[in-house]
Amino acid sequence: MVVQLVPAIALSICVLAPHSGDAQGSDSLPAGWGKSGNRPTEYAATVDHAVYRSGRSSGQLRSLVATASGTGVLAQGIRADSLRGARIRVAAWLRARDVHEVRFFARVDGPGTVLDFGNADGDPLTGTADWKLREIVIDVPNDAIGVTFGIVIAGNGTAWIDDIMVSSVPKDTPRTGTAPARETASAEMERMMRERYASKPALPQNVGFEERVGRP
Repeated sequence: MVVQLVPAIALSICVLAPHSGDAQGSDSLPAGWGKSGNRPTEYAATVDHAVYRSGRSSGQLRSLVATASGTGVLAQGIRADSLRGARIRVAAWLRARDVHEVRFFARVDGPGTVLDFGNADGDPLTGTADWKLREIVIDVPNDAIGVTFGIVIAGNGTAWIDDIMVSSVPKDTPRTGTAPARETASAEMERMMRERYASKPALPQNVGFEERVGRP
C-alpha cells in the first residue's frame, strides 16, 4: 500500500536537532516545512527556484556564517495515524555544494521517546555532489505518534532536497533504521510529544517544493 508517492533522520545531532527550538527568522520557508537545529541562526532555509531535480523548485538549506559551528535542519513532521503498524520507506533526492556533511534522516516518535530512527549513516554527502537518492526503511509501531523527516547540515555548505517519497513496504524489506532502547516517558513528556504533532498533517505535504512559501 502506498501512503504517498511523488515523482521522483547515526549522528546524535540528527536525533536532537528537530527537538530544538524552531527558529524561522526571515527564512522564506517552504510550505509545510520548518527550520531547527542546534545553531539554527547560522543557517537559512528557503525555496530555490533555480536549482531543482524536477518541477520548478527545491528546498534549500545553507550556512550563513564563515565558519558554521553547529547544525541546521530543514524538516517536516506528520502524524502517524495512517502509518501505524507499517514498515515504511522514506526517500529523497539530495544535492550539495561545498558541504562539510549533509544527511537525510527519518525518525518515528512515540509517547515521549524515539521509536525508530535512520539517517543513511553510511553514505552522507560531502563536498559538492549532484543529485543522489537517499533511502531509509523504518518501522512505525502501533503506539507511534508522529514521523519527522528532512536534512541535517553539519558545518558549512549548501544542500538541496527534492522529490521526497513515503510509502509502505513489505515487512520482509530490510530495515536501515535503528530502534533505540525504549525509555519510560513521564506524563509531561508524552503530553509534549502529542502536542507537537497535534497540528501536523496526516500525510506528507509539499514534497516537491512546488507550493508557495510557508512564511514571508
